[in-house]
Amino acid sequence: MESKGGGTYLPFSNFYFWYFAFVGAFFPYFGLYLDWLGFDALKISVLLAIGPLSRIFAPYLFGLIADRFGFHKHFLLLLSSSAMVFFLILQTEMAFLSVFAVLVGFSSSMSGILPLAEAQTFRVLGERSLLYGRIRLWGSVGFILTAVLTGFFFEAKGLSSFWITIVIFLLTLVISISLMPGVADRKIRHQPVPALKVFTVPGVTMMFFAFFVMQMSHGPLNGFFSIFLKDLGYSKTSIGLLWGIGVVAEIILFFILPKVLRNYSLKQVLALSALLAWFRFMLIALYPNNPLLLAVSQVLHAFTFGAFHAAGIAAVNRVFTDNSAVRGQALYTSISYGAGGGAGVLLAGSCWSSFGGAWVFTGGACLALLAFFLVLLVREVLD
Repeated sequence: MESKGGGTYLPFSNFYFWYFAFVGAFFPYFGLYLDWLGFDALKISVLLAIGPLSRIFAPYLFGLIADRFGFHKHFLLLLSSSAMVFFLILQTEMAFLSVFAVLVGFSSSMSGILPLAEAQTFRVLGERSLLYGRIRLWGSVGFILTAVLTGFFFEAKGLSSFWITIVIFLLTLVISISLMPGVADRKIRHQPVPALKVFTVPGVTMMFFAFFVMQMSHGPLNGFFSIFLKDLGYSKTSIGLLWGIGVVAEIILFFILPKVLRNYSLKQVLALSALLAWFRFMLIALYPNNPLLLAVSQVLHAFTFGAFHAAGIAAVNRVFTDNSAVRGQALYTSISYGAGGGAGVLLAGSCWSSFGGAWVFTGGACLALLAFFLVLLVREVLD
């Protein structure tokens, strides 16, 4: 691990590992779990959209509190413990509205964890922010291990074991947060800097609109890729492996990301990532029965998520400074993964039964192409 001032980045690498280990066990299979519970495509899309939509307001609220009082791991412990309690309530015999209510509490608790941790990671890194990829890659390692291994596990044991598996991973997340440093390394002002004033800077609004559209384009992938593959006859093991391929590519990218960000502008990285997202979704739409081309599409995850996310938070970190940093990352999460991701999942779910998966992924490709042109229109802040 890299060191700074006698400290270590190990607690943050450990956090990212277990946070995304949970994501790897939850994200590829939760839609399948809801399908196993008997919900139709529209209800599944509504339930899956709760997570992204909860990120519209909750992260900013939590970020405002953190910017006002400083970083405290007890706050993160409260959020992660609350998420675990809500998920413990979830039972297979619950009706749709009961599941909806539980997931609102669960998702609201989860939505504040990553933005707060991201802001603290950048605060500790300081001028060595290019090392972020080396720390964040441990999240990718955690994701791929659990995405693949739980795929084998659910293939053998069935989705009835999904609930207890997620509870266990949530417990490990709580433990990993307890090992993080808990003292703010900066003086907290009594009056937080108004974060929304940053949107008066030329190019910032257009940049956030591009983030919104890019994540909206991922709605079919985030909500229905696993169901799409299952309906085509792919096994849970194959589904887990395909998700894993994408994260392996992401890990490789994170090793070279500091060099990439030194040699290319943020606009170039974001634009290329959006263009590759268009290509990725068209591959899925046109060749869903070709495992090799599906694997190629998943390799592109390194850019469509990994590079785009890293360049995106770097851009946000550039324009949100001082004690608006946490709220800046929260706004990034709220507008892109929250509003954009939620709208994308809802749109995909509403169109799924009428148009089919291939056309829905084609729509996602069109949105990714729009994000590409929006990035090109951004001035100053990305150059």
